Parts: sequence; structure tokens; C-alpha cells
Amino acid sequence: MLDVRSPLKIGNNVIIGRDVEIITVSHYVNSPLYEEKYYGIEIGDYVWIATKVLVTPSCRKIGKGAVVGAGSVVVKNEYCWW
Repeated sequence: MLDVRSPLKIGNNVIIGRDVEIITVSHYVNSPLYEEKYYGIEIGDYVWIATKVLVTPSCRKIGKGAVVGAGSVVVKNEYCWW
């Protein structure tokens, strides 16, 4: 499931596996009305997001060449270090 309520930029040659959830919107937890808080995410070129990955709104960027392992929960920016 790709949440497109906020900007979702996907680079070239990206592989997104089965049952991946990318969430771009959260809510203000201290608000009595729980208004939505819009983020957005950028996924760089040559990224592989394996099966059953959850990407939360706190992750704003997955950098070029990154590999996100199967079953991962991504809560912060992810980069490739090679």
C-alpha cells in the first residue's frame, strides 16, 4: 500500500516488494482533534525495499542504493553506505 496523501517521490530502478506499506501521513498526538500531519518521502534510485516492509511517516528519505530487508520497520532515514 502506497499512501499518496503527501508527496511520494520514487526514483528510477526501484524495487518495491509484496505487502510493503509506505505511510506518509500521521496525526498530531497532543491535539484533541487529532488533525493530520503531512510528511512525504523520497525514495532514491536503485533502492530495493523487500517484502513486508513498513515505512513510517518519520522516515523522509531512503537514499540511493539502499536495501531495506524483508520485514523491516523503517522509522528514520535510510542510506546506503557503500
